[in-house]
Amino acid sequence: MKPFIEEGVHSRIIIKALRRALQIAKDKINELSVKLDRRDMDEQIELLETCAATAMNSKLIYQQKNHFSELVVKAVMKLDELLPLNMIGIKKVGT
Repeated sequence: MKPFIEEGVHSRIIIKALRRALQIAKDKINELSVKLDRRDMDEQIELLETCAATAMNSKLIYQQKNHFSELVVKAVMKLDELLPLNMIGIKKVGT
């Protein structure tokens, strides 16, 4: 926004534009979002495995991404309320 402010664009116009951009972004996210049936565990697991496999595409283990994505999803699904998702970490092991 700095260039617009420096050009003398009024702050109300900038705020209005930002609100409009936010609404457009929210609409696009809602349009692209995938609706899940919370009762269909098989569908949830399949989607989670797809997401995990996508995240592994560029890693050294990409050739076994299906195997590792299944392991990751199984591990996460074992968590309960006492073990919140934010406790999941990734540890890089290198040479």
